[in-house]
Amino acid sequence: MATSSNEVFADAYFLYPPVKRAAYSDRMAFLMAEMSKLAYVRFELLEDSERSKRLEDIDLDNMIGEIRSAQGVEQARQVLQHFLLDIDASYESPAKAYLTAELRKANFELFNTYDLGGTAAFLAVRHPKDSSTGREEGIAVLSFRGTEQNISDWKANLKAQKRIVNGVPVHSGFWEAFQLVKTMIQTDLTELLKDGYSLYLSGHSLGGALALIAAHEIWNDSTEACYTFGAPRVAGYGFAAAIKTPIYRVVNANDVVPRLPPAFLPHILQFIVAVLPIPGQSFLTRLLDKFTGYAHHGDMRYLRRSKRASGGGFDRVQLLSNSNMLHRLRWFVSGFIQNPKSPIEDHSIETYSEKLKQYALQRSNRM
Repeated sequence: MATSSNEVFADAYFLYPPVKRAAYSDRMAFLMAEMSKLAYVRFELLEDSERSKRLEDIDLDNMIGEIRSAQGVEQARQVLQHFLLDIDASYESPAKAYLTAELRKANFELFNTYDLGGTAAFLAVRHPKDSSTGREEGIAVLSFRGTEQNISDWKANLKAQKRIVNGVPVHSGFWEAFQLVKTMIQTDLTELLKDGYSLYLSGHSLGGALALIAAHEIWNDSTEACYTFGAPRVAGYGFAAAIKTPIYRVVNANDVVPRLPPAFLPHILQFIVAVLPIPGQSFLTRLLDKFTGYAHHGDMRYLRRSKRASGGGFDRVQLLSNSNMLHRLRWFVSGFIQNPKSPIEDHSIETYSEKLKQYALQRSNRM
């Protein structure tokens, strides 16, 4: 997803939201949406010429020798991974340079990027400074990339089998996608968190699901927060019991992804299958069971549908806290009748970011 340089962090008002604050923040929500947008930068890609240089730099004899002397398959895999990481560090793709430049506009530094098996994220930091304003506290942001048009992302989304984690059913595709990068992220965070940096988690779509799992696995007891945008359901109700970190789940109007996997439809279908003489009842029951038991976690912030203003932006943005389900259903039907494409169009991270920015400006009387 391309992000034009004149759109990201263009207004300094949003660059210093309250950091040591557990409550929902308009400015922090916008900042995290911008970070989620930047997670789509394809920082891991290199041009063909750069890829060729990378291959030429591999010391094959040394690498093969170390792999042969490794004690077992796991150690051999670690040796190979170290070689690849060293080579990665030698070249910076143009996209990674772009990501670095965009983060610098908000006085963030790119600390590290992660890309393994289709799971991608970046860690950015803003170092603390001695300032009379007290605004520049040390902050780290871990932002996960959402779903893209590649097979790896859709494998994670569609792998609806559940696994049990501490007695709670969890979407196995999302869980396994996070496990790929968990150890690398934990290693990087160890020193940052010792030095007192505040950690915020963010992600859009699949990235929001991964951010929630990260809150569960590596940052479950903090006064900072996890902000997700258009995230699907991840796990059963008990999943949030292990998370004390505040979770803010932003949903834009008719966005269909937060409505997946369905909460009630599988149960209704299971009831129908159970009471009616339908062929293959046992198979259908097992199939439907894969899609049951999922719930959302955290406080929802619901962005109402807004009309586009003639001069750009929206006429007026409404952000509702934990709005009534029946109201949302009525608004969904009304929005769908007006625009059948709205369930897909409302999923755009660009729209999330734009509306959150306008809402924050409305609340600050800067519009």
